[in-house]
Amino acid sequence: MTKEIFPEGEAVFRHKPHSAELFTITVDEIDKAGESFIGIIRVDEPDAAYFLFFLRGDAYAAGYITNGKPMPLSIKDFVQHMSVVTDKRTLSLSKIDPVLLKGMLVFLQREPSLKATTDMINLENILSHIKAENAPAFVVLKKNSMYNFFYFHSGEPKMAHFADASWMQAETGPQREEIPLLEQVLLYAYPPDKTPVEVMVYRDIKTSEASDTSEIKQFLISDSLLADRKKIIEQAPVETPAPKEEKAVRLRIEVTEGPQKGSKFNVPLPCTIGRRDADLRIRDMTVSKRHASLEASGKNIIFKDLDSTNGSMVNGKQVKETELSNGDIIQIGDTTLKIQFVTN
Repeated sequence: MTKEIFPEGEAVFRHKPHSAELFTITVDEIDKAGESFIGIIRVDEPDAAYFLFFLRGDAYAAGYITNGKPMPLSIKDFVQHMSVVTDKRTLSLSKIDPVLLKGMLVFLQREPSLKATTDMINLENILSHIKAENAPAFVVLKKNSMYNFFYFHSGEPKMAHFADASWMQAETGPQREEIPLLEQVLLYAYPPDKTPVEVMVYRDIKTSEASDTSEIKQFLISDSLLADRKKIIEQAPVETPAPKEEKAVRLRIEVTEGPQKGSKFNVPLPCTIGRRDADLRIRDMTVSKRHASLEASGKNIIFKDLDSTNGSMVNGKQVKETELSNGDIIQIGDTTLKIQFVTN
């Protein structure tokens, strides 16, 4: 596996043999955790490490590092890479705090304003400039393939995340937590044996969400499509017509793309569709919590996008609100639904 070691926060599991099933289960558990989850799926290979970042339960960005070079990665490319079968790949899952999430994204998405070893620069002087400018920054110190992150807010060191977990954690002597953060930075950068440490200083710490979250592949969708089977949504017999006495307007929704391809469900109106807090629940990370609604307006059926993040399409066209016809195709995220009217 790769030699690069990063702060991992709270490890849920480490270095399990990768499989498509494990990946799908992991993503599904993250989705179930909902907005409380901030973390990383890390995939290790012999010559690279890949990262998929989650913010408030949603896939946010991706990246990788190979031969010591960090690179951003689209989520689509991450998923495509995961689809390539290899028996030398492990999967790890960690919960992290927002500062470490931002630091990792800065590391993968931005070029450092300074990159040098401690025998070539005066780090203390550089940190003094950051303080004088009252500026935010990340300082990353790399030693023995371990990347340690230090966050500066308004020129002052505020938080450290060590990959080198054993540093200053001996049974005797001062503990890391007892040492002021600025002193921790300098002590780590200038060890007693004078071994040069690589320094990366990031002054531009703006980060961005992946631009292609709507293109996540279908295997990120959970096999479980429905929120609560005791509610109004029920499995529909394929050939059974609606009872004549049924007065409520109904739709039959067929899943034409996704793990439940071919399934059909009778849905009373009105009905909301979304990843959470919806009548018809779709565990698809590219679908918003309350993504869209279906409702009757006289004899017409109206589809509305509820200000979703990634938008909605009907018959291949982006829509905010539209009247549906029998046989229309709705796409939300990576899920495709075919609408069939059930006459009263």
